[in-house]
Amino acid sequence: MDKEQTGNEIKNAIRNEIKKEYLQSMIDQLIRDIIQGELSESKDVDADAVVGHLLDSTAVQSLIERLGVTNQKSQHQVPSAINVPQNIKDEMLGGRQYLYLKICGGRAFMDHLGVSNSGGPHQPFFVIHVALQTQRYKTRRISCECDPQISEGFLFDLQQLKPGYAAKTLDAAELLSLTEPITLIVVKEGQVANPTLVSVYTLEWHSLLTQPSSSCKFVCQLMGIVMMLKRWLLLFWLTGRINRKENACGYVPGAEHQVPVGLLDIEATLLPPVEKVIPHKVFVEHLHSTETRIGEKRRLFVSYAREWWREYTEASEKHRKRMVRIFAMDECGKNRFVCEFVRILEVGQALKSPEEAARWVSVLPTILEHQLPAGPTKPWYTLGTAVIAGSLNIESKCSLLCSLLLGFGLDAWICVGTNQSGQPQVWIMTRGPYTAVTFWESITGSRYLHRVGQRAAHGYATVGSVFNNKAFYANCQVSEKIEYCSFVLEDATIWKKMSYTATSSIVEKEAYHLKLVSPVDNGNERKINMEKQLKILIMEHRNEHGLSTHFDDHLSYVLTPALWSYEREAIDSGGLAEIRSAEFFSAALMNTVPEGYTFKGFPLHFMHSSSKRAFSAISNSSIGREIIECRGDNVTLAVRAITTCYPENVFVTWVMVACTFRQLG
Repeated sequence: MDKEQTGNEIKNAIRNEIKKEYLQSMIDQLIRDIIQGELSESKDVDADAVVGHLLDSTAVQSLIERLGVTNQKSQHQVPSAINVPQNIKDEMLGGRQYLYLKICGGRAFMDHLGVSNSGGPHQPFFVIHVALQTQRYKTRRISCECDPQISEGFLFDLQQLKPGYAAKTLDAAELLSLTEPITLIVVKEGQVANPTLVSVYTLEWHSLLTQPSSSCKFVCQLMGIVMMLKRWLLLFWLTGRINRKENACGYVPGAEHQVPVGLLDIEATLLPPVEKVIPHKVFVEHLHSTETRIGEKRRLFVSYAREWWREYTEASEKHRKRMVRIFAMDECGKNRFVCEFVRILEVGQALKSPEEAARWVSVLPTILEHQLPAGPTKPWYTLGTAVIAGSLNIESKCSLLCSLLLGFGLDAWICVGTNQSGQPQVWIMTRGPYTAVTFWESITGSRYLHRVGQRAAHGYATVGSVFNNKAFYANCQVSEKIEYCSFVLEDATIWKKMSYTATSSIVEKEAYHLKLVSPVDNGNERKINMEKQLKILIMEHRNEHGLSTHFDDHLSYVLTPALWSYEREAIDSGGLAEIRSAEFFSAALMNTVPEGYTFKGFPLHFMHSSSKRAFSAISNSSIGREIIECRGDNVTLAVRAITTCYPENVFVTWVMVACTFRQLG
């Protein structure tokens, strides 16, 4: 390809990618400046020479990278020098192999082009999480700009990935055998809105082993989270709406593809450098053989799944209409067997019981169905992404909770079926040692005991399939209604199981260890500020209605144990401790509220720290409005807030507003 043709292709790429006029003018000005600066000495400007200088110039190379028109060579450049900060060097121990990764900047975040960033309290910001197995870091808050300024480095101890090699530094061959990539997860956060997952990027760092300097520069093109793909999707949402004659394999065509959201400039260095590098040809052959081996396993499994599905649907015509989900798409658009989303997950001492794990998952912000784009495809987050994303859809919450319950030693499964409205529904099931079956709701943390022949308050209507990290079953019972279903999965006459040989070939067998981040504070400042602001808002509201306001500090203090019992009840689902707490609270009110006076209280909880949103929820409730607008003789008001802290900086704030008064007349 000659230079003129290459230059034309770049111009076309620029015109296609940059759709805003003022950005186009900026590009034109850049080209004019390059021509004037580099060819000013020549009166006769040759077109081929201009193209050649433009292609070789640093500015145009940066522009090409920004537009994503990069080749393999430009994505893996060897930096002239990488300065490792002294504090990073101080963390290093002799005889261990480290990887130092530095994020040098961001570019072309076009969604934020021209956006003013005032840095106010409600201004959104980016946080980039960098993870390598159990080692996790995150950047400071980054302004949401087109070209965000980032300069932060992180040190990974590669020796931890090879527990049996702690005594000696890993060589290039041993490093190549490490299969764990570095994952970069970009999350957009703000003071008001829930965190939003922006992009997930997998950095293949092993190319460092081919460089004599053991250093590389990477240009990472971040792609948006997939909702629909421009290719056939391996989604077996087999609800009878898929016409088998038109699509015998169960594939569903997508409509859109991932959209680029920006670029990150990364520098990576092995410390110390490897003594003997791996030839590039050997490295390429290794990658090719690995990809071929994995691809062959997946091809064989897909073939088996097709045959398994054919046998299942031919056994009964009504099986075709049942909710049997075999494949799902992850956040990066990769089709996976659903069992791959579940693993035995151990998080150290961050969570102390299955009940606390259920509570933590339930208070993570939920992406509801109406908040997702229209279409049949919903991404199912992998475990590492699910923990960091900040807000999850129901499917991702179920896989996270099921994995945590497996980690606590329970016999946990994900159930796929429908609710009473006929809509798809996903929930968790655990089986006890005496065949006791309990359903767990991931959004609320509630638990329901299942008894055959009895309806419960859970709202689940039918079940089509169940699975965990080891096995996959489809319902073969005469009725798929939940109250008539037996969950003795070992009974082959009522549950059709996938071959263990087939499923085990594609799922991870080892436990997944993940470090959860402890809360940065104990929530004291949050609850104190919440109480102060709510008192001000209540006082202003009563003044507007011509009412005086008096707060009773002692009554506010008496409300505290009630709020603590509400949170414990949410964890333990109404045990004896909560009954005793209710008795104590009733006794405290009898000793505090004068005889002849009426007490009213309104508790609520939320996962934000906005007093205005809390006051709005109170005033929009009939009971809450009665309290803050209370009229009577000797009206006193009370406000109490408590905050419970969970891993990953998730806070649950309980608030109670209350009043005592004596009715007149």
